[in-house]
Amino acid sequence: MPTPNQIITLAKSQVGITEYPPNSNNVVYNTAYYGHNVCDGVPNKNSKYPWCCAFVWWVFNQFQPCLVPKTASCMTMGQWFKDHGQWIEPGSQRVGDVVFYKFNTNKRWTNHVGIVDEVVGKNDIYAFEGNTSQKGSQTNGGAVLRKHRKANIVGYGRPKYVVSEKTMPTLRKGDRNENVLNWQKFLNMNGFYCGAEDGIFGKNTEKAVKEYQLSKGLVPDGIIGSKTWNSVR
Repeated sequence: MPTPNQIITLAKSQVGITEYPPNSNNVVYNTAYYGHNVCDGVPNKNSKYPWCCAFVWWVFNQFQPCLVPKTASCMTMGQWFKDHGQWIEPGSQRVGDVVFYKFNTNKRWTNHVGIVDEVVGKNDIYAFEGNTSQKGSQTNGGAVLRKHRKANIVGYGRPKYVVSEKTMPTLRKGDRNENVLNWQKFLNMNGFYCGAEDGIFGKNTEKAVKEYQLSKGLVPDGIIGSKTWNSVR
């Protein structure tokens, strides 16, 4: 449902947010992911809550729940993109891709992720990352930052974006398709309740769309056209 620019705008707005207290992994993205506050070492000393994946999930989840999987594991998220035919090798990356890194902190094939903001070269990007640091290439630093990376990139996942108005079909009462289903998920998630998420644009969905349009200052016609698509922020 979102465009890459909408994802980047939201990710950029989070720069500077940090966990508190320091080195606790207590941060808003983990709270949203787990459904409650978490803190390293609680309830036991082996409890750990790294949140680079939770940050990526949170950003996409503000628009559409199914664009990336809900997981706190970099390997699980990366494998999901591979399993769905959405894995991109270095050199073909685009703004809005999810970038996967491998740092020498453990034996996992990937252990850090971010969202590509700018492509400079084949292995040269800027990305928004959670749970990172200003110092060097540390993966665990407790903040959301825009990072410049030239190494340690293993590949990219490409979410199924709406990339232009040509891929934004007009949706109205009576339509039945996956785009309607995705809008129903978005509406329910954001408090504009449309009832069953069945992909059928019925009267309840139309009513919810009108309420959403009013909240955005749009003409409440109940039709999802380009202005309604582009209002998603």
